[in-house]
Amino acid sequence: MNILFLDDDRYRHEMFVEDVSQHPENKQIFLTLAHSYAEFVQVTSVIKTWDIIFLDHDLGVEDQMCIPHVTNRFPTGSDVARYMVENNIKAKKIIIHSYNYEGARNMMGIFKDHGIESTYHPFDASLKDHLA
Repeated sequence: MNILFLDDDRYRHEMFVEDVSQHPENKQIFLTLAHSYAEFVQVTSVIKTWDIIFLDHDLGVEDQMCIPHVTNRFPTGSDVARYMVENNIKAKKIIIHSYNYEGARNMMGIFKDHGIESTYHPFDASLKDHLA
């Protein structure tokens, strides 16, 4: 199983890696971690198809990469959703795990407008249940 996990919070990365390592099929899970829009773009320029992509909305100010045609703000998960649609990044499952409900709702709307299904599940210990 090929999984991409995007979140700017390193603590969430650590928790998710721990959950994956305890998963019964952990030897068959290939996990890629991205901390920013820029890292997401870099990773998905090589691998375009995933089993599961976990997405956060608020990506913090560490990411200094500006989005083409947008220069007055930092990238968010909504920009990631648009990037996925525009660049044909595919996943069997897209899980939006942001605590920012409005941001998550916007991301889900972007996917829905393009016929792509996504699920909203705020980050917690049960996020690992989506690995099944």
